[in-house]
Amino acid sequence: MKIAVIGAGKMGYGIANHIASRTENQVLLFDKTDIAVKSLQGDKNANELVIGLSIDDDIEKLRDMDFIIEAIVEDYSSKCKLYKKIMPYLKDDVVVTSNTSTMLRRQLVKKFSRPENFFITHFFNPPHFMQLLEVIEGDENTRNPNVKKVTTLCADVLGKTIIQCKDTPGFIANRLGIFFLTAVICEAHNNGSVSISTFDSLLTHRHIGIPKTGAFGLLDLIGVDVYTLILSELRKALPETDLLNSYYGVIPDIIDGMVHDGFIGRKNGCGFYKNRTINNGSFSECLNLYTGLYQKCSPSSSIPARNLVSLLEKSNPCCRVAKHALLMTLIYACHLVSIVSDDLNTIDEVMRLGYNWKYGPFEMIDNLLNYQVKGVEYLYNYAVSRNLSIPPILNHTKSFYIQHQKLSVFGNYESILTDRNNWSLADIHKHERALLSNESAKLIDIGDGIACFAFNSRNNVLDYSMLRLLQDSINITNKYFRGLVLGNDNLHFSVGVDLVLFFKKSVNYIEKLITYGQEVFLNMKMAKFPVVSAVSGYTVGGGCELSLHATDIVPYMETYMGLVETNIGVIPGWGGCKEMLLRYGEKDTKLVFEQIFRARVSKNARELKEMRFLRDDSLIVMNRKQSLSMAKTRVLKILSSYYPKKEKIIRSSDFKYDDSDYTEYDKIIAYRLYRLLVDSNNLSESEVYKLEKSAFIALIKDSKTIDRIKHMYYNKRKLHN
Repeated sequence: MKIAVIGAGKMGYGIANHIASRTENQVLLFDKTDIAVKSLQGDKNANELVIGLSIDDDIEKLRDMDFIIEAIVEDYSSKCKLYKKIMPYLKDDVVVTSNTSTMLRRQLVKKFSRPENFFITHFFNPPHFMQLLEVIEGDENTRNPNVKKVTTLCADVLGKTIIQCKDTPGFIANRLGIFFLTAVICEAHNNGSVSISTFDSLLTHRHIGIPKTGAFGLLDLIGVDVYTLILSELRKALPETDLLNSYYGVIPDIIDGMVHDGFIGRKNGCGFYKNRTINNGSFSECLNLYTGLYQKCSPSSSIPARNLVSLLEKSNPCCRVAKHALLMTLIYACHLVSIVSDDLNTIDEVMRLGYNWKYGPFEMIDNLLNYQVKGVEYLYNYAVSRNLSIPPILNHTKSFYIQHQKLSVFGNYESILTDRNNWSLADIHKHERALLSNESAKLIDIGDGIACFAFNSRNNVLDYSMLRLLQDSINITNKYFRGLVLGNDNLHFSVGVDLVLFFKKSVNYIEKLITYGQEVFLNMKMAKFPVVSAVSGYTVGGGCELSLHATDIVPYMETYMGLVETNIGVIPGWGGCKEMLLRYGEKDTKLVFEQIFRARVSKNARELKEMRFLRDDSLIVMNRKQSLSMAKTRVLKILSSYYPKKEKIIRSSDFKYDDSDYTEYDKIIAYRLYRLLVDSNNLSESEVYKLEKSAFIALIKDSKTIDRIKHMYYNKRKLHN
């Protein structure tokens, strides 16, 4: 399929790059904006298959295209002019879609002589990472068989979860998401004492579950200018009675001022947040919504709360703002049932996938429990206190979900249907209680005699609590199950050990943690059942080592995997060196050295075979929602031939490396790694574990390693000391 993208801004470029990466075919990108030129020239992950062209000079090339995505500015007249311009150059059966996030298909399709060729595909930023694709089709689209081919490509190759939406303003995600962001801005501005950095940190609280960007960080990512443009289009399309117009009809003047002055977010490095460098030190500043001046970001602090209601009811200014913004959004979501979707579970899924919320709005309402007051009653009482119209759905239920059933628009409960190939742990958890759980992880029965061990902790960091539950899960699986999957629903599999432990705990504590981790990982590797790790996103450090001890790894295409320990001044201590020696063998020990010392991380899953992380017959998952089902299928497939085996590690007798460009401390780390890898003696896995632990502990005792760890923790980059 020959594909073109028209509109080379941030989204257009991202979509083109994603398509080229997944299809491994050329993608034509019109028009060459400054952003696209910089991206094509300076992005280390830019795909050479993206060909930048001019819509004026190269329009003839559209004649050969099978699928064209329009991703230009969110302006109706601009889109209409473009459609008129390209129409004479299109094949009769070409599929054209718009990436609009607010405009209606029934308006845009009027400009097409063949309405069956046009529909809407709303991608989310960044396109290579976000799973959701909102699709808005019309009845006419059934007349063009190529439409089905395009949606199949989007699902099976681009890895998108396709949600068919009604043709309403903002569809589902932006209708609700833009309301939430607007509510946050207005409520925070009304409370001048709120620090936006502290507020964003609060939103990531486990009872709320907004991603770490928070709300203001997300606005910077979207672009404040893009946000105001989308908001403007929504306001025009919605009636005056809609809460977006009637309750939050005016946003603070400071927002228009930011756009006017060019403070639009990450695109130019300055929005609600900006970084400053003074005396070779950098720090973040955030905007004071009341004064319009930047101030140093307040440190984030954890607010203890036993549930969501107790968190929202605290007298803390940030909690008050969060209460009003969240509850107004939940009331709005209730009003949208039947308008944007007839399925409240679909609305929940869209917000989880499109905005990365931990809970959808109706799941969040059910979580509003406080003693004898249930979520629906709590929200009802709040609506009354603000003199709001009561959404009809609140009058007819006490809960939106009951076990494995959901409330329907008709007031009865119906089963939640799960595609056997496309499911998440959240889908299963609605009707299956965890077999084991603690604050860091849980064990869930996923059917057919297979269990799943899933992380709970923030960023899925590894700690004692997680290791203990993993050992318990191994024991339970050995007794009652046939196999085990390691995986979760999060964007990232695991970023490894919690760095705070290294500079807050004693060396003795760290040594015991390393020892226990080695024991658990080896127990998992030598278990009587196969283990398959379903990895995605960042799978680094200890998270990588955990997966290397599995029988097989099933990676999602967007997996960035590697042993990155040297970045913090240590070497792998949980068997990473051992497992790479087993994979490369004595002849390629130098490659093991280079891969570990350089802290190489894969750009995508295709590189994992070349890096020897995968077996020759390992699978790569294109659709994130198929990760767990494919990992489970893999366990079932290898069951009959599986048996654990103890292996001898054969190390190289010698090899040379060039340390001329190393820092002084890098030379020490490199030598420690070299001595571990080089020896003529064959060793057992347990013996290599001991060597790893010895080198790890020696390095962790050095103050230069602690300096690196603190620098990585606070600045998110390596210290070259």
